Amino acid sequence: MSSCTPWVVSREAATAAAENFVADHLALARAADRHLDPHRQLLCPEGLDAALFPNYDEALSWSARNSGVLAAAARTAHELDLHEQTWQLCDALGTTARLLLDMQLWCITGELGVASAARCGSAPHALMLTRLGSCHRRIGDLDQAEKSLLRAEALWKQTQDRVGLAWARAQLGQLFLGRGDATLASAQLGRALDGFADVGLDRGVWMVHRRLGEVALMVGDRTKARSYLEGAVSWFDDQGDHYQVVRTSMSLARAHAETGHRDQAFGVLTHAEETARTQGLIAHAEQVQALAAALTAGGIGALRQPSVFEQVGRS
Repeated sequence: MSSCTPWVVSREAATAAAENFVADHLALARAADRHLDPHRQLLCPEGLDAALFPNYDEALSWSARNSGVLAAAARTAHELDLHEQTWQLCDALGTTARLLLDMQLWCITGELGVASAARCGSAPHALMLTRLGSCHRRIGDLDQAEKSLLRAEALWKQTQDRVGLAWARAQLGQLFLGRGDATLASAQLGRALDGFADVGLDRGVWMVHRRLGEVALMVGDRTKARSYLEGAVSWFDDQGDHYQVVRTSMSLARAHAETGHRDQAFGVLTHAEETARTQGLIAHAEQVQALAAALTAGGIGALRQPSVFEQVGRS
């Protein structure tokens, strides 16, 4: 009578397999992130091989299908004390979550990323705090967002990273915009604008212009709002920054509508929806579609309702 010997996997072999799982998925996640947001500056570009994906569509499709697996890889990395790999995985996953509007994924990986990044130095810690603050702002948890962003701002100062500092201040400006405080929003955005201009980062400058347009819209200066927002949409369009075209267009449409230019508002929203669908940003396309429907049904007044416009201010 034969007997069966069960497979016995040593702890060392199991650990090696887990480390390989993390390494493989980190490489793919970083490559996908480079296609999904090629305009974003990376803290650690070393070793990144974007050629693992042929194009944006393949990267987005793979990331959407495997977001749960990537989150598991990040948790595994954290449990193995592979903290550098953990925060880099979480950083890449933040882009996927933002494009898919998967806020649960964004917040969970953001918190995990902060926990690991805190063991990897001030710059990674500041970066992941900035990312987590953005997530909390997007879901409306503004108090928690402020705590994360103020910590990030302090760490960016400590590292003397002027670009990181400007991004944290831009996020704080958006936070105060979400609170309806035009004075504090303008102050933080002005500091961010100076920082981006000092280092010659054009994308940062136009990101701030977008937010200044939204501040102007909030206080009723619609002419200034249109000027800022039209310039931002045009610049993002020229750069092929499709995500920002979609999100900024939602604010621009409201500015057009509130200055009596309904046809222009619909034109902007049509272009934004087409862009979103072409880029596979279905959740964003649905938000644009809802905004257009609100304008059709209720006119300009509908766009002033917080329930309709709240997601625009958080974008």
